[in-house]
Order: sequence, then structure tokens, then C-alpha cells
Amino acid sequence: MQFDKNQLFEKYNNKDLFAIISELSAEVTYLDNLYCNIKRHKDISEDQLLEYRKYAVDFLFFLNTEKTPSGIGIEGLRNFLPVITNLVGKGLEKSALAIFK
Repeated sequence: MQFDKNQLFEKYNNKDLFAIISELSAEVTYLDNLYCNIKRHKDISEDQLLEYRKYAVDFLFFLNTEKTPSGIGIEGLRNFLPVITNLVGKGLEKSALAIFK
């Protein structure tokens, strides 16, 4: 099983804010459970799983607080800029884009 953070950026494009928060919360829970049982899954790269989870959790943090997450920082958050731009007007305030200036 592969965890590619680029898929994470694409997966949530063209969805509204509430759908993303709901789906991302469920995905983080799934990733946490998977990590707890990682020894059973020989086909999972622990490093890829942890990196993917870090991006998922930090993006969820940003969506809930509109603050820059400390894990991936502003540079990691820039990867989500197309998704964030798409969310403005679909539940996310325009002020959320201010941190990118």
C-alpha cells in the first residue's frame, strides 16, 4: 500500500469545506489505526504513512483554525493552495488566503 501526499492534494480538490473536514477526519482516524497495526502490514512503508498523515493532520488543522500548522509549515501548506483557493466561497473565508502573502 502506497501513501503519496500528492494524491492527498488531488483527492480533496473540488469538494466543499464540510465534506473535506468530514472525510479528512475519517482518513486521519484510519491512518492512526493503520499505524497502530503497522507490524501486521508488511507492504506499508512506515515513513510514507507518517509523512502522509502529517500532511493530512496539518491540513485539517488549517481548515479548522486558519492558522499555519507547525508540522508542514507554510511551505507544505502551499501544496494545498489550489484546494484552499477552491474552498473560498464554499465555506472558507477569503481571509484564509492572507497567510500566503
